[in-house]
Amino acid sequence: MPTDDSPSDTIDIVCTLLKQGKIVAIKGLGGIHLACDATNETAVQKLRSRKQRYYDQNFGNDREKSQGKTLKKLHKNSINNQ
Repeated sequence: MPTDDSPSDTIDIVCTLLKQGKIVAIKGLGGIHLACDATNETAVQKLRSRKQRYYDQNFGNDREKSQGKTLKKLHKNSINNQ
């Protein structure tokens, strides 16, 4: 993807890819996050297969939950310190 795209162009491209049933990788604070259209059964099954997660397993894990709590604490502390 060209680096001169505006953020809104990038979001439009990602939305188009998701609508096409593609899996996209998004760089975040906790690493690389994989995303697909949750209403597209084929895309979900493809992502489950690639992640080796089956119907009885969630995509998330406890580490991600604890990272979310840490980010909330950091945000709360930054607001309190202003």
